[in-house]
Amino acid sequence: MDKKPAEAVRQTESVKNIVLFTSNYQGGVFQFTLYLSEVIARQGFSVHVFMPDSASDAVSGKTPVAIHTYRRYRDIRPKNKCARSLAARIADCIPARVLFCDDSIISGQVIRALDKTIPATQFVHDVSPHPAWRSLYERLRTAVEKHYRDLSLKKAGQIVLLSKNSFEAFRKAYPKAAPKAVYMMLGAHLPEAAPVPPAELPPSDRSGYYLFFGRIDKYKGIINLLKAYELLEPAELPPLIIAGSGTLQEEEEKLIEKNGSILLINRFLDDAEMLYLIQNALTVVLPYTEASQSGVLPIACHFGVPVIVSDLQGLTEFVEDGESGLVFSDIEGLGRALLEIKDPAVRDRLGRGALKFSKERLDWDDNVRKTLKLT
Repeated sequence: MDKKPAEAVRQTESVKNIVLFTSNYQGGVFQFTLYLSEVIARQGFSVHVFMPDSASDAVSGKTPVAIHTYRRYRDIRPKNKCARSLAARIADCIPARVLFCDDSIISGQVIRALDKTIPATQFVHDVSPHPAWRSLYERLRTAVEKHYRDLSLKKAGQIVLLSKNSFEAFRKAYPKAAPKAVYMMLGAHLPEAAPVPPAELPPSDRSGYYLFFGRIDKYKGIINLLKAYELLEPAELPPLIIAGSGTLQEEEEKLIEKNGSILLINRFLDDAEMLYLIQNALTVVLPYTEASQSGVLPIACHFGVPVIVSDLQGLTEFVEDGESGLVFSDIEGLGRALLEIKDPAVRDRLGRGALKFSKERLDWDDNVRKTLKLT
């Protein structure tokens, strides 16, 4: 089914049609797709977005974007009927280019089924899977996803990475595809929502807290954040909020249970809750042990909220240490950063630096224009 806002795009011979495709219906990659579509529409293109029909309230209506929905399916056969049908619907839009905003199995099947005369761009968010505990099913799924990624990379005329770190890793991992690769600094993809505090958040803790936000997983380094927080005197510290869905390690659960200053919100949070938590945080902490880049980090910078990050290239290229945030290399360093940033003068200075970095380096319109070269 195709849905178009009242002020939907009118196709003319002088306007190029750009199609964006995603198999996601919620979360960071889905928001990335929507925000990218609005940026491209602002630049004068006729934009069509293909997304699963399980996505709701997808378009703000502020920017004319045509929405085409489809039913997600499960079929690992490369030339299945659903993929061919989607490819045909995309071709009906007469696109000047198709942007595949994720590299899932469905996206890989559709780009493979797409007419070879239609230019395609493939976005790659993570060059290799993040370390995590995986079941047999998850390992098999990862293998199938890699197969379709390889097909996508062969078919795409342009491959876009979202950090210099990912770009360099991609060139090493996929040397044959490297000549087609470029990178675009990931900016803040902001949902259209009014900030709302999560129900679990007590009124007394609704501002000035340390925040970890995002999916809870092994590589996120939450254990290091908990250990650093435990090292400090409780009387000195603002509360710590850990918000996101996922499975904690046993040691992490024990540390949270015994510390009354830590609030765990272990569920999927909607856009309104995400915006509230980030906007009202003292700092957003990214204690990752591995990172390609982070979607949370640019959002924090956009709102002038300084970050504390691990010394990983995928994060530090988005942070000027001591200017827009703080970088740490071990648990003790993280503890010192937590103490330093609660000084109002330090926090305000870093917040101004984060806002400046966002405006100068993470401007969507400028980065999309320079990288995608749609004209």
